[in-house]
Amino acid sequence: MAMPRAAADVRLAELLAVMALGADLGMGQPMDHATRQCALALRIGDRVGLNDEARGALYYVSLLAWVGCHVDAYEQAKWFGDDLAMKEGFRHIDPVGIRAVTDTLSLIGPGRGRLDRAGLVLRFFAGGSRDATAMLHNHAYAADQLASTLGLSEVVRASVSDTFERWDGRGAPTGAKGEQIALPARIVNLSDVLAVFHLAGGVDAAIEVAGQRSGTQFDPTLVELVRNDA
Repeated sequence: MAMPRAAADVRLAELLAVMALGADLGMGQPMDHATRQCALALRIGDRVGLNDEARGALYYVSLLAWVGCHVDAYEQAKWFGDDLAMKEGFRHIDPVGIRAVTDTLSLIGPGRGRLDRAGLVLRFFAGGSRDATAMLHNHAYAADQLASTLGLSEVVRASVSDTFERWDGRGAPTGAKGEQIALPARIVNLSDVLAVFHLAGGVDAAIEVAGQRSGTQFDPTLVELVRNDA
C-alpha cells in the first residue's frame, strides 16, 4: 500500500504515530501502547496472510483507533470522575453480563461520599448508560472523520468505525457481529487488550484474557491463532 504524504518531508504514517503517542496518554496508557498494539496487530496480520495493501490498512487502523477517545472527556469525568483512570481500567472489563455490571459500577463516582455516589449510580442507570453508548458513537465518528480528512481508504474508515464492535454483536455503534466486523478491526480489538495484559503480566496473562473473551469480545479464530503461536 503506497504511503500517503502529510507534507513534503513527513509521511502520514509518521504523523499518525506521533498522534497515537498523545492518544496513549489520554487513555491512561504508557506512551508506547499504540505502537506495541500496532506491532502485535501486524504480526497477527502476517499469520492470517494479509497482503501488503491489507497490512497497510491495518497499520493505519491500529494508530487511528483510539484518537477519538478524548472528544467527550467532560461527559466521562461527569460519571466516572477521573476519565483517564476510567479509560485505563476499561480494558480490564469485558462489558457484558453480571460481572461487567459490577465492574462498571466500581468505576462510577470514585472518591465520592457513599450517599453522593449512590445517587450518581442511580442517575447513571436512569440515563447515563445512554451517555456511555453515545460516547462510543462519538469516538468512532471522530476517528472516521479524521481518516476521511487525511484521505485514507474506505477500508481504513470502515475498519475504524468497527473498532468498538464485538464478536457477539453487543458492541457499538452498529451492533455488527462475527465476520460482519471488518477484519482489521477484529485484529486491533484483540491486539489492544493483548498489549495491556502482556505489559502487566506477560504472555500467560495475555493468552488467558484472550481465551476468557473468545467468542464474546474477540474473534475465536484469531484467539486460537495467537494461542498457538504466542
